[in-house]
Amino acid sequence: MANQADSDANVVTLVGVVLERLITAFSTEVSELKFVYDEKLSYESAASQFRANNSLDSTSQDLYPLFAFKRSVLRHAKDGSSKRTSSMRMTQFLPPNKVKVYRSVHGEIDVDFLYITKSMQDLERFEISYLSEEGFPNTKELYVSIPELGEDPLKYFVTYGELSDKVVEGQGVYYKAVSGTMVIRGYYPVLTGVNPAIMQVTGNIFGRNKDEIFFSTTVSAP
Repeated sequence: MANQADSDANVVTLVGVVLERLITAFSTEVSELKFVYDEKLSYESAASQFRANNSLDSTSQDLYPLFAFKRSVLRHAKDGSSKRTSSMRMTQFLPPNKVKVYRSVHGEIDVDFLYITKSMQDLERFEISYLSEEGFPNTKELYVSIPELGEDPLKYFVTYGELSDKVVEGQGVYYKAVSGTMVIRGYYPVLTGVNPAIMQVTGNIFGRNKDEIFFSTTVSAP
C-alpha cells in the first residue's frame, strides 16, 4: 500500500499515555510520592519545576519524597530482532467491506529517574524496596486500551535497571537522592490506511491428476 500524504498525522501517539500509566501505578503503591517530569534531572531543576507546576512558594519544602523523571527517544526494542522484523501488522474489521490497517513498531524507551528525599531512612527503604522489587517496582506490566485497535489492550513491559548515584547535600539545602533507569518495551501503532476487506477465502485440494477438486472449503469474514 502506498504511503499516505501527511502520514505523521496518522501516528497513534502512546508514549505519553504509557508514562501516565506508569505514574498512576506508582502513585497507587506509594501514596505520598510526588512526581515531576524534568529533562535536566537535577534537584534544583526538579524542585523548581514541581513548585511551578503546583503554584508553591520558591522556599516551600512540601515536595518530598519527589520522583523526578525523563524519557529517552523511542528506539527499536533490543530483543534480538532486526529493524525489519520488529514491527507487525494489525487490522480491524469495519463494516461493510473495509479494514483499518496498522503498522506497529516494537519499541522501547528509557525512563531515567531521580528519587529525592530529606530522610536517610526513607532513602534506604527506597533502595531496598527497589532492589527487592517490592512496592512500585512490583509493577511489571502496563496496559493501554485503544478502542480503534479492538477490545484487547496493548501490553507494555517494565524492566528495572540497577540504581546508580547517591547524592547527599548539606550546603544551603539538605536532601538525599538516588538515581536509576527503567526500560518500557511494547508495540507502538501507526495507522497506515483503510483497505478493502477480504470477505471470503476459498481453499481447494486437488486430486493427483490436478484436474479434479478433491476438497473445497470457503471461510467467510465475521
